This record gives sequence, structure tokens and C-alpha cells, in this order.
Amino acid sequence: MNAVIKAIKKIRIPKLFRFKKVSVPVPLRNLRATFWGWTESLVVKIPVVNVMAVTAIMLVVGIITSLSTNAVVNKMVETEVADVAIINAQKMETYFERMQNTADTLAFDAKRFRQMDPVIAEKLLIEDLQEAVLDGGVYSAYYAFEPNEYFSETDKGLSYHVFSNDGSLTVDIRNDYEDYRTGVYYAPAKSHKQTTITEPYALKLPSGGEVWLITLSTPILDENGDFLGVANCDIQTDNIISINYQKGSYKNSFGYIMTQNGRYIAHTQDPSKVGTVLYAGKKIEKESTKAIKEKKVQLIEGENPETKKDCLYMHIPLSMENVSITWSSVFVVDKAEALSKVTQITGKMFVISGIGIILLALFSFVFLRRSLSPIAGIVDRAEALGKGRLEYEENNLIYAKDEVGRLSAIFNETTATLEGYISEISYLLNRISMGDLNIQIEREYSGDFIQIKQALHQIIQSLNETIMEIMEASHQVNLGATQISQGSQALSDAAVTQVNSIESIVSSIQKVSEEIKHTSENAKEANELSLQANEHMAEQKEQMNEMLEAMEQISRTSDEIRKVIKEIDDIAFQTNILAINAAVEAVHVGEAGKGFAVVANEVRTLAAKSAKAAKETETMLEKSFVMVKNGTKVANQTAVTLMDFLSKTENVHTSIYEISQASGRQKEEMDSIVTKVEDISAAIHINSSTAEESAAASNELREQAQILKNLVERFQLKDQGEPVLNFTLED
Repeated sequence: MNAVIKAIKKIRIPKLFRFKKVSVPVPLRNLRATFWGWTESLVVKIPVVNVMAVTAIMLVVGIITSLSTNAVVNKMVETEVADVAIINAQKMETYFERMQNTADTLAFDAKRFRQMDPVIAEKLLIEDLQEAVLDGGVYSAYYAFEPNEYFSETDKGLSYHVFSNDGSLTVDIRNDYEDYRTGVYYAPAKSHKQTTITEPYALKLPSGGEVWLITLSTPILDENGDFLGVANCDIQTDNIISINYQKGSYKNSFGYIMTQNGRYIAHTQDPSKVGTVLYAGKKIEKESTKAIKEKKVQLIEGENPETKKDCLYMHIPLSMENVSITWSSVFVVDKAEALSKVTQITGKMFVISGIGIILLALFSFVFLRRSLSPIAGIVDRAEALGKGRLEYEENNLIYAKDEVGRLSAIFNETTATLEGYISEISYLLNRISMGDLNIQIEREYSGDFIQIKQALHQIIQSLNETIMEIMEASHQVNLGATQISQGSQALSDAAVTQVNSIESIVSSIQKVSEEIKHTSENAKEANELSLQANEHMAEQKEQMNEMLEAMEQISRTSDEIRKVIKEIDDIAFQTNILAINAAVEAVHVGEAGKGFAVVANEVRTLAAKSAKAAKETETMLEKSFVMVKNGTKVANQTAVTLMDFLSKTENVHTSIYEISQASGRQKEEMDSIVTKVEDISAAIHINSSTAEESAAASNELREQAQILKNLVERFQLKDQGEPVLNFTLED
């Protein structure tokens, strides 16, 4: 179903009559316009749409049928290809089973001959091998035994090989166990103890030629199941190819047998491929290798690498009793040849569909052209109505009884009715435009046109009432305009007087504002000077504080010096005492202490001088302390005086600042008053101008009211006693 949907999506129905825009001469343009007009006709469009729809439907049906047919035929083709492939595979299996029976017979006879005399047994073994070769399906037969197992004293093994050599049989007997013990035909059979088949391998002939062989090897087991050796049948791949290979009904077909490793065993089309390995680099080759390894019966579609044509590859796995192999017999068929029946059936279906579409198009064109011919007249009448032409010419056409004929008759009747309605409405509107409102409608209207008649009647009635009210209102407007004109003139005179008074007030206020502005500027300057003086006094205050702090530091330093001098005095006193003690001790010592006595005396003298210097320094510090104390007192008094002066200066600055702020506020208020008075003056000017304009407009209004009255008096109304005009369409 998905394939059907995809196929339907791919359908592209071209738009009919679409041409590329090119520059063409005027005559060709006219011809093209005629052609386009013809293609826009329903007589053409409906058959074309029908044909396109039927074509699309038939294409879809054809595609679905084709896909269904393809599926059925593909299944049939697949079944037919599979049947041929299975027959060929069965022939291969039969052939290999016959070869297997030969190998099994050789193994059974070898087991049986072991019980006989070695000489007789050897003779019988060689005869069996010769009979197997003479059978025709075996290229060569071969026995290989384990050392000392089949015959005693054969520690180097024993092998018998019989093969055909230019039409004659040759027997080769060897003791070559070291050569065959690892052979692909010997070691697997010994290891698994079951029949094995080798991969294809090439054998060089003494004549210099080469043949490709496969070996079917059957193990020889004794009564206990112990391995004794193998019985081999070498099969030439040419014999496999020579089998009557079936092609079925396909000319372009071939087959081959391949191992699980991708190596060709036989190839009916190209024998040179035997022994080569399939290069699994393309999709078809990868899928083929996978199908062989998985032992699947599978049909694979792909391109033949040699012919570059699409082919069908039918894989049939080969099976042999008691033999584990993974081979496949592959039957290859040209896909185009296999599906030729589908192509023929599809072509016939499209030919039949094309003929049906052509017949349908002709029938639709003839039938619809005859059935839709009245539409041309309807289109002409509709175009005339669209251009505002309502003239109707009565004709004696006989309309068909189908929907198109009834539509044409109804359209003509409707056109005639519309022409009558519109003629009468045009006549009424013309009379209204000339001012004649003394009219009424007598014609009967039907359907939704009754609302038009009622609307016209209401319009006429409403116009009569409106014009009457306008006439009365125009008189009242005239009287009101006269009164407004007189009042406006009086207002204009009063406004002129107000303007003169306001201008005088504005001039006086502006002078006062200039004086306040000058005062405000002086106050600002005084404020700035006071601020500078205040800042200078603050700096003097800081300097005085620093001087007081320095005097305090001097006083504290004097106290500390006094303490140091006292300590020096104490040290001198103690030193003097020590010197006296030293002198006393020197006296006690006698002659030996004279030198020490001299030193003690000198120390005593220095102590006395130190005490005297300390006393003098202390006296000077006392005088300095008194002077510092007096200076501190004077400085404190000066600081108090300075602080008092600074406080008064700040009060003066505050007063001057408040005066400056008050002057500024007075200036702002005066500016606001001036602005408001100027606004009042401007408003009065506007009022004066408005009053003058109002007076002029009132005069103009009175004149217009008179004109309106003259215009309204030209209408003829129903309630003025004049005769009512009755008319019909014939009038």
C-alpha cells in the first residue's frame, strides 16, 4: 500500500493551456486572446476537467493494477525461478550424494579388508580405488592411513592414490604421513570423525596443465570407533559443470555453486571463475555472501557486475546427509527477461486506457456542447447587465427542459423585470432631483423588491417632512443670527477696552519685576561674600585649635623633661654616695688603693657637676613652663573670642541667605504674575478677535439663512394643497 501511495504522489497532472509569456505581435495577441476565451468556455473546460479527472483515476487504477499485477507476476516469476533453482540444486545434491556413497563404500571396504591378509587386503584396496575412478564421476580415489594402525610396521604412514593419467590408471603408493597428516582432506576428518568436503583447489598435472578439484573425505573407523584413516574421492569441477543444468524458459540465465567463503566451485557461464573468491564489495555480493552463510532460500535483486544488468539471484542451500557443509546453488536470471510478461500486460493496459480516455473526451465534448449552448446567451446577458445595459429583446427561442434551459428562461424573465423596476426608479429619482416631491409609486413590486418600493415611499415622505422643517428652521436661524450679530458687536467693543487696561497693568508689573530682579542679584552677591568670610573664619578656627594642641604638647613635654632631670639628679646623688664609699674603701686598702681613690674622687666631682646642671635645667624648665602656661591662657582667650565672632558671622550669613532666598521667591512669584497677566492679555485679545469674527460670522449666517430659505421654497410639497401627481410606467 505504501508503494501505491508513493506512486500516486509522483503523478503530476500538467495545467492545461499554460504557455510561457513571450512578446508577440498584435495580430497574434488577438488570436491568443480568442484562443484563451475559447479555453475558458465551459464547453471546453468541463470535458477537459472530466478527461483529466478520468485520466488521473485511470492512472491511479492503472498504477494500482500494475502494482498488483506486478506483485502477482513477480510472485509467479519468483516461484518459477525458485523451481528451476531447486531442480538444479537437487541435481547437485544427487551428484554429491553419489560421490559420498562412493567414498562411504571405499571406507566400508577398507574396514572389511583389514581382517584379511595384508597382501590380499592391499590388492583389494587398490582394486576398489580403480573401480571408483572408472565410475566416471571421480577424478581420483585415495586411501590414507594412520601409522601402524591399518597395517603393522607402517610407522611412516601408508597411502594409496589411483588417478587417471592420459587415459590409463596410475597407482601411487607412499609412506608420506608427514605430508598428509595436516592436509585439509585428512585432519578435519580425523578431528571430527565425519565426512568432510574441501574447498576447491588447483592440481598441477604432469603434462603442465591444471585441473580444479574438491575432495570428499570419509573417515575409516574400527569396531571401537577409533580412527584408522580416510577414504577420499577427488571430484573435478568440470564434471559438475557438465551436469544437465536447467535454464527453464529463460535464455539469459546461468548458475553457479559457491562455498560459504565466497569461493566458486562451478560456474556454467564463466568456468574461469572456478576457484576464485567473490569480491564482496558491492551490495549484491554482500547479500549473496550473507544468504550462503545463513543457509537461506532467498531471492536477491541486484546488478550483475559483469553485464551491468539487473538480475534475479535465487539462492538454494545444498545439504548432504551426515556432511556439514555451507554451500549454495545460485540460479541467475535477467530481470528484464523474467518480468517481460509484466511489461507487456502494463503496456496493453495503458493502450486500452488511452483509447478509453480519447473516446470519453469526444463524447463529453459533443454532449456538453449541445447541453451547455444556452449558457452563451446567459453569459452575454450577464455581461450586458454588468456594463449597465438593461435593454431586453423578446425572442421566440424554445428552451430545453433541463436545468440549463430553465436557467436561461428564468434569467431572461428576471432581466425583463429588473429593467421595468429600474426604469421606474430612475424616473422617480429624476423628478425628485427637479424638486418635485408631490409624487407616489403605483407599480406593484414582487419579492424582495417590495422593500425597495417601501424604501422609496419612505424617502419621499421623509424628504417632504424634512424640507418643511428646514423651512421653519431657516426662519428661526435668520432671527437668531441677527441677535447673535448684535451681541457679538457689543462683546467686541468691551473686549477692546479690556485689552487697553490689561496692557497698562502689564507694563507696571514688568517694572516692579525688574526692580525685584536687581534686589535678588544683590542679595546673591552678599550671600556669596558672607559665605567666603565664614569659610575664612572656619580656617582661622582650625589654625587656633592646632596652636592650642601644640601648646598642650609643649606642656606635656616639659613635664616629661622634669621627670628625666629628676632621674638625672637621683643618679648624681647615688653616684656621689658610691664615690664616697669607694674612697673609704681605698683608704682601708692603703697604698694599693690610691689609684682607685683618685678615680672615686673624679667620679664624685662629675656627680656634683651633674647635680648642679640638673638643678639649673630644672630652673629653666620652671620658667619655660610658666611662660607656656601664660601663652596657653592667652591662646584660650583668643580662641573663645574667635568662636564668638565665628558664631555671629554664621548668623549674619544665615540672615543674608534667607534674604537671598526670599528675593528669589519674590522674583519667581512676580514672573508667574507677569506670565498670568500676559496670558489674560492674550486671552482678551483672542476674545476680541473671536468677538469680531463672531460678528462677521453672524452676518454671514444671516445671509446664508436667507439663501437656504430661497432654496427650500422651490420644493413642491404634498401638504401645500397642490394636486398629487399620479403616474405609471406608460406615462
